[in-house]
Amino acid sequence: MKKRRIMGLLAILVAFAFVAAACGDDDDSGSSSAASETSSDSSSDSSSDSSSDSSSDSSADTSSDSDEVDLTASGDQRLTPREEQGYVGVLSAEQSQSGREVDFGVFEGKTIGVVRVLQVPEATIQSDICAPIVEANGGTMDIIDSNFDPTVMVQAGETFLGRGDDAIWNISNPGAVMRPIIDEANANGTPFVSTYNFDEPGSIDIKEHDWGHALLFQFIGYEMGGEGKLALAILPGIETLDIRTHIAYSVLEYSFPNIEIVEFVGDGTIEGFRAATEAGLQAHPDVKAIYSHWDVPAAGVLQAIEDAGRDDIITTSYTGDEETGFAWMREGKLTATIAQANSQIGALACEYLALALSGVPLPEHTLVPTTTLLPGMDIPEAGSGGIFNDPPVFETSQLVDDY
Repeated sequence: MKKRRIMGLLAILVAFAFVAAACGDDDDSGSSSAASETSSDSSSDSSSDSSSDSSSDSSADTSSDSDEVDLTASGDQRLTPREEQGYVGVLSAEQSQSGREVDFGVFEGKTIGVVRVLQVPEATIQSDICAPIVEANGGTMDIIDSNFDPTVMVQAGETFLGRGDDAIWNISNPGAVMRPIIDEANANGTPFVSTYNFDEPGSIDIKEHDWGHALLFQFIGYEMGGEGKLALAILPGIETLDIRTHIAYSVLEYSFPNIEIVEFVGDGTIEGFRAATEAGLQAHPDVKAIYSHWDVPAAGVLQAIEDAGRDDIITTSYTGDEETGFAWMREGKLTATIAQANSQIGALACEYLALALSGVPLPEHTLVPTTTLLPGMDIPEAGSGGIFNDPPVFETSQLVDDY
């Protein structure tokens, strides 16, 4: 017992020694704070319209070996995607989405071939953010919509490679379908950037993390009181959408075993989902909540609910166009939604295209945060560009640099 007391006293003395050493270093902490304030002031004074100023400032800021910046040290200085749209010249690491200095001047005289899955907001928002940046810096962006046709997807990629485009951007087309284009691009040194290509190796892929859905389905489970019937308004067979369905089953079957899941399967159109929801409510009149894969199914679901006079149903969705779902929440039609980050993904993809053309190695996979918008939270105003999320939450250590 005596030995234990002695050891305890020694431990306390050692702890006091560490505290005294930390408190005695007042000069260092003061200089660090002053440096942080100076850095913050200089960052806030920089102007996005002056590429020469940002070039000289940012080159001094990115002297570290990692070429990355801690955005939390002096506050988040990033430009919003709308502010970055049309940016000319060098964007400092503090202001970029990627935490890297980006020289958009590399787009001068370059052609970016873009194969886009559909001319829908989820895809067009991304390209609309980047196209003005490319054009303002003397480049060209050529967009082909594949309309879900795998043949068109591959033919578009072959066209871009055949005419010698400087980089390819694949927006939401399945990576497995684009595999031969990815391989050929890697072989001949053409950067291949994808957004939502479903993690195909060898490309530079950017998408949102999927775990906002886990939070959303936990919310649904609690709002349902842990029991009853939940309907999923879904369009099966699309990988990024199927993940959302799988998360629903995983969370609810494990955490809320007394909730029964039924599926309202639509055809991808508002009218198709309205009809599917109408039939589903007739077959399952005791449905307490409905989740929609994205805003198109939600539009049909909300119409069917209104037609049936069912204002007792909890309604949730995934807002892709940065407007519609937020408007529904303001009107009280939608209970909760996930704010998809298409503007940020488009801005980040544009930075990655410029960085790849500059020869900078980039991670194969980058995940961007989403915000789960629940009752009582601030809802973005119309025309604001949606929710401005935190910087990327994850980048794989595996790099693509064979371009």
